[in-house]
Amino acid sequence: MRTANATSGSGNDRPKKRGWFVTIGGGSFSISILLHVLFGVGATFLVVEHFQKKHINFHATEPPSQHTEIEHKVELAKRNNVESAPPDLKRIVTKDVSAITLPEPPELPNDEATPTAMSGMEGVMGMGLGNGLGKGGNGGGGGIPLFGAPDGSGLEGYLYDLKQTPDGKPSGMDPSRYHKVLMDFVNRNWDEAVLAAYYKSSSPLYVSQIMIPNMDAEAGPKAFGLDSEVQPKMWIVWYKGKVAAPATANYRFAGFCDDILLVRINGKPVLDGSISPVDTRLPQDRPWPCAWESWAGYGPPYGQLRQGPSIPFTKGEKVDIDIIIGEEPGGQFNAALFVFDVEKPILFDGAGQPLLPLFQLNSDSAVPDGEHPPYLPIPEPWQLLETTVR
Repeated sequence: MRTANATSGSGNDRPKKRGWFVTIGGGSFSISILLHVLFGVGATFLVVEHFQKKHINFHATEPPSQHTEIEHKVELAKRNNVESAPPDLKRIVTKDVSAITLPEPPELPNDEATPTAMSGMEGVMGMGLGNGLGKGGNGGGGGIPLFGAPDGSGLEGYLYDLKQTPDGKPSGMDPSRYHKVLMDFVNRNWDEAVLAAYYKSSSPLYVSQIMIPNMDAEAGPKAFGLDSEVQPKMWIVWYKGKVAAPATANYRFAGFCDDILLVRINGKPVLDGSISPVDTRLPQDRPWPCAWESWAGYGPPYGQLRQGPSIPFTKGEKVDIDIIIGEEPGGQFNAALFVFDVEKPILFDGAGQPLLPLFQLNSDSAVPDGEHPPYLPIPEPWQLLETTVR
């Protein structure tokens, strides 16, 4: 029995000593709860911290400074200026310039008679005011001989009717052949023998400028007193003379005619302002748009001014000049001839049309009313040295 008691009371059978953590109730279950609590506290802290940062950033934006607000207003003003600007600034500028250069219109005599667009015979129009706007109103004052006057002052011109022979018989001419005859005439260095086969007016007219507004082609023959003999088609007028330039400079001739306009200086071609080219040696340079012509029978290049090459001239030096104008099929007719110093700046009207000096032999030459290209109403007349050269 002793032996049994001794064995049961050995050190291995004694109960183990409990630690303080177990004593206060700690264990695996308690640890799990503690960890979940800590995790929940940490997560809650992170969420709250994140929310507070976003909340603060949203409300803490400072209002724009005064400098920033001013910059915004300036930027807005610039944008409004651009958006409200007119689409074509060039037209406004050039229109203002041209308006400044236009002189006051001359005072016309007080006439109780009602002014009319035509006065006297056909081909003589009322005097315009030189406003350079292309269209004019009814004429007032004395008449302007558009194709010339029989007074002997100006370039001498004769009318040729290519539809009939010198004795008044039909020549069998048609518009296509008419153009070919003129091309042959030009290619043969303006050989007058080519025109000798056709009817020629017995008396000349004398012209100091070429500015004929839109009108019926019958005005040409009627101006020569041939309206009963010459039908208003397939005719030409050939003007000749000796002139001198107003200055030593390089000049260009420019112009347009419905249908034929040819210019020659000292036997050399300097301008083909015809609708369809006649002198194929000259390119039809058309640097400006057409805005003066309202007739819708043709589109561009109808009405566009043609310009010739630059030609040197010496002031006072005598040169021969030849000008031909003509009508091919009949109907509408107009003609305008300009000459300008290439070194001088060109002014433009509000429609982009050049304001060029007219080719004139008198500084007091009046410009007719009607529809014609705009022009520079500051005369730069050439000197007429000889009238009759044939």
